[in-house]
Amino acid sequence: MDKDIKEVLQHNRVLTQLAEELEVKPLSVTNDIYLDMLENIVSLQLSGRVAITIFNRFPDLFPNRYPNPNHLL
Repeated sequence: MDKDIKEVLQHNRVLTQLAEELEVKPLSVTNDIYLDMLENIVSLQLSGRVAITIFNRFPDLFPNRYPNPNHLL
């Protein structure tokens, strides 16, 4: 867990307990807000490991392995 997050959690027992119980997926930074949004949509209702597997397969469905918005409509 990120040291800044740990520092914030030190001051809040409820959040500390939640963070210990929940799987917290690290943020990925790609400079592609659209692709980041798609990844987050895929992972909303899934466990972290399953979401990563599905999202890694998702680009295979599109030309050039990129889910262009026009292809999704």
